[in-house]
Amino acid sequence: MEEISKLEKLQNEDMRIVLDAVDNLRAVGVNNIIPLPQIVACGDQSTGKSSLLEALTGIPFPRDTGLCTRFATQFILRRADKVSISVTIIPGPTRVDKDERQHLENFGKGKTFDPTKLGELIEEATQVMGLPPLTGKKPKVVCAFSHDVLSIAISGPDRPSLTLVDTPGLIKSSGKYQSLEDIKTIEALVKSYIDQDSTILLAVLSTTYQHELQQIPSMITKAAPRTLGIITKPDGPGADTALETEYIELAQNQVLPLGHGWHVVRNRSEKEMSFDMKQRDQSERDFFAGSNWTSKLKPAQLGVPTLNDRLAKLLYQHVQAAIPSLQINLKEKLQEVQIKLDKLGPGRGTIQEHRGLLVEIASHFQRLAEVAIDGNYKKDPFFGLPSIKVSTDVVTGERRLHTLVQDAHRQFSHAIRRHGSKYEFTETPAEWDAAGSSNDLLGLSDTVLRSPYNGFASDQKKTTYATYLKYVQETEKYYRGAQLSGMFNPDIVDELFHEHSSRWSDLAKAHIENVNSQCKNFIKKLLSQIAPRDIAARLGARVRPILQHREEEALKVLDKFLQVERGVLMTYDPDFTFTVEQIRKERLKRKSVEGTRPSTTSPVIGESPSRSKMARTDTKNQISTDGIAAEDAFSVSWVYCRNQREHFVAYLTKHVIEPYMIEGLDKIISPKDFGSMTDEEARLLATEAEELIEERKGLLREKEILEKGKTDFDAALKK
Repeated sequence: MEEISKLEKLQNEDMRIVLDAVDNLRAVGVNNIIPLPQIVACGDQSTGKSSLLEALTGIPFPRDTGLCTRFATQFILRRADKVSISVTIIPGPTRVDKDERQHLENFGKGKTFDPTKLGELIEEATQVMGLPPLTGKKPKVVCAFSHDVLSIAISGPDRPSLTLVDTPGLIKSSGKYQSLEDIKTIEALVKSYIDQDSTILLAVLSTTYQHELQQIPSMITKAAPRTLGIITKPDGPGADTALETEYIELAQNQVLPLGHGWHVVRNRSEKEMSFDMKQRDQSERDFFAGSNWTSKLKPAQLGVPTLNDRLAKLLYQHVQAAIPSLQINLKEKLQEVQIKLDKLGPGRGTIQEHRGLLVEIASHFQRLAEVAIDGNYKKDPFFGLPSIKVSTDVVTGERRLHTLVQDAHRQFSHAIRRHGSKYEFTETPAEWDAAGSSNDLLGLSDTVLRSPYNGFASDQKKTTYATYLKYVQETEKYYRGAQLSGMFNPDIVDELFHEHSSRWSDLAKAHIENVNSQCKNFIKKLLSQIAPRDIAARLGARVRPILQHREEEALKVLDKFLQVERGVLMTYDPDFTFTVEQIRKERLKRKSVEGTRPSTTSPVIGESPSRSKMARTDTKNQISTDGIAAEDAFSVSWVYCRNQREHFVAYLTKHVIEPYMIEGLDKIISPKDFGSMTDEEARLLATEAEELIEERKGLLREKEILEKGKTDFDAALKK
């Protein structure tokens, strides 16, 4: 036990408890789910990394050049009254089979570990992990690598509280024992540790050749703030050489600045392999005494004993700082795993389980869909509360179906007023102001239209009142019959009305399609919340044709209504007569003032004059019976259009969309239907894919690991 008792002086009991708590998390596999605070040694092959770890741990490392370490090794050193040594394998994240994991975790149980025979232990662990053996000078199989971790725990009265992870050495080129694939695999394994923000890196560099030629400096660029550089073999270059000067400057943190600076250790030479650890430490002190390293660097940067102190304090501070976030991460990850399990639902292997789950989903669907239709969202937290930000879609109301539909109705009503006509009018005469119809004709509104309602503006022709009136006068000639002078043929009103309402059909169809899309999105979100994702996908495919049929039925009703609208013009609304009379009255006043003054030139249809209202005396046409008839026909057609438009909006929203697309939406998935299904139909809907079964197994394993880790971690911290 002389070799074993080499490490560390008295340390704080709190330090041991804190580090043990984190190591226990690692032992149960939490590190495969949540990155844990740790110190990881990494470097190129033949940089003296093994000799460094040997000096830190007191465990002689094998010197067999043909031995390829193909997994990470964790060394747990702890202060304790009695000497104890234990060995185990921590299964990697790819080990999902419970029996396989148990087999690995049982490695080392009941065995006595001889620390002088680490090579034999590594070879035995290699076989247990299922990796090809490397025996003899020529291995039968090239190196394969594992994400399992060999864990060696050593306790004793003179141990430090320190945990180190050793990674396989980086390989520069392929050879007899390493293939190109091995090179890539080792680099990926080391990089996976480097990329973990919770890891403090020991970047090991050898002075036997320039640091620029070694792989590790380029790999730790982003991780430099949490890296401690280790320089080995300081006796290699020789005193006062350029290479020694280069590495001394590196150790001064000038060339490659690292967050935790640099440290220098001397490895045992070939002649010193028989030295015990005390002799090794003395030889190291003798080398540094009077050397350039001692004169240029601080004493705390030199030698293994000071490195032990430095690492123990560094790890303790690192772990202590990480505890609050680690507690939060454990809780959040456990919640995340539980949510995923809830979404997968319980295991379902029998037809009774299939049918029972389907009926439960349908009942839940009906209840939530009914709330969405009624708009009484306080009945279920699925719809969220405005003051509680559960998730983005809840805050924006994407689950509140009737809220979205009502907003779409408002968008449609504004769109049809603004873009329902073939023409966009940019100015109106004074009498339209007096009758309260000016803004209506101009389509003025502060509402910002969204898709699909804003897509109807681009092909709308802009015109002025005067220009359009000329067009009406020309059109009126073709309808002139036996009417008295100054009177118009009622048929022209029908012609003009159809121009004013020519885009109603397209707008209404776009509105129906939009509402149907909202129904689809709502059902998709609802199913994803209440059903396992495989069943949610199948039910989604099942309801799509039902929703399509509901949309088609709504479109049929719309077409019938539009056919009626295109028939005989008819209204009994007193507001229609009142508004027409008001416009006629105000027009006569304007005409009496204008007299026969010459008119200004007006733009033709298709031009884009700026939108404005005409001044009270802007229309300067000479009074004629033809002009009066055209203006009267236009005003009658527009007021009738406005009257019918409001009726059309109300009819579409209340008598088409609500009954055909919203009402009954909660019945499209019914417990009764699922209850009366055949066994085969229920099986096709609810049977679970093999990948989901495996996913549930993995999640249950994660949950078990996290729950045990969290319980043990919380209990340890209470001490």
